[in-house]
Amino acid sequence: MASIGRPLDVAVIDEIQLIADPNRGWAWTQALLGLKAKEIHLCGEEAAVPLIRKICEDLDEEVVVNKYGRLTPYTVSDMPLKSDLSQIEKGDCVVAFSRMNIFDLKKRIEAQTGLKCAVAYGSLPPETRALQAKSFNDPDSGIDVLVASDAVGMGLNLNIKRVVFSNIKKFDGKEVRPISIPQLKQIAGRAGRFGTAYGNGIVTALNRADLRYIKEAVAAPNVELEMPNETFSGLLLIADNLEEIRLPLRDRYQFVTAPVSTRSDESMELIKILARKFSQKKICTLDELIELPTNPPTSPSGLKALEESHKQIMLYMWLSTRYPDTFITTQDDATSIKSQCEHLIDDGLKLSRASQSIRKGRKHPRPHFREDKLESRQ
Repeated sequence: MASIGRPLDVAVIDEIQLIADPNRGWAWTQALLGLKAKEIHLCGEEAAVPLIRKICEDLDEEVVVNKYGRLTPYTVSDMPLKSDLSQIEKGDCVVAFSRMNIFDLKKRIEAQTGLKCAVAYGSLPPETRALQAKSFNDPDSGIDVLVASDAVGMGLNLNIKRVVFSNIKKFDGKEVRPISIPQLKQIAGRAGRFGTAYGNGIVTALNRADLRYIKEAVAAPNVELEMPNETFSGLLLIADNLEEIRLPLRDRYQFVTAPVSTRSDESMELIKILARKFSQKKICTLDELIELPTNPPTSPSGLKALEESHKQIMLYMWLSTRYPDTFITTQDDATSIKSQCEHLIDDGLKLSRASQSIRKGRKHPRPHFREDKLESRQ
């Protein structure tokens, strides 16, 4: 989350093309429109330029465009790996689009090659993704391969020799469909970056049909980005969730625009609990709301629960900056709890059992809400 409260001379927003993403674009929009900076530098795909121009014209803001070419090339392989994971090599990044597939690929690659894998995906805290990237980049860490979602294309500096797409289809919230051309180009472009250990990158796939799609997408011209049509659909879901709670209009707006994943039942439950606490003028501390385990998780299901807890900690911190008289845990104390959660996640990823106990369809334990204590607190 961008800190939009304090004045700045210069701000930098990376991956600005994600402003057009139906699920994550709100964060980039909030940063672009909300940062109190004299000058904002935007980095990303050229396809985003017309959209940014339109937004800034409506705000009577000046736009200056500087174009930079890629300093090192990458090539698309003529041959797929034919689903043979034994061909995965040190320096590879294997891309998958579901958390379950990421852990499944990690397990199979380690079993078939003897190589050790780091992982990176969207629901991991940014700090944990950065640690996983650091381990992958460090030649002395013992980590050889990265298995990642499209999060690999978001702000991580990586020494990737070859990007291997395990598939090119992703669930977009409604159906499974091929990823967009801009998304594919962004991920493929992580192969062989200037200033990394590998100069010329390679892009390939596990099967021939996906490789054909990749070749066509890479060769296709850039398509101008547009804002998603359902910009307010997520806000409406949160608003409906909070409908029964009596809140002044200004405060209702704050809660509806809070960083809540509408796909998470736990997060939707939590925002309702917190809104009710605020409406009842009861104080709420973070340590009585979130209970972290004492030991790191030993399975993907345990990791999943901690990832959910991290999102809830971030939600509490967001609200506490706006309503410190209700959500009274200080930012320093909340940051300490957040760091504890991140350390548990990182330690869990290091445990070999975290990649060995996955079971398809296995449910993860829900994060523990101490709602009984919350309701009794006056």
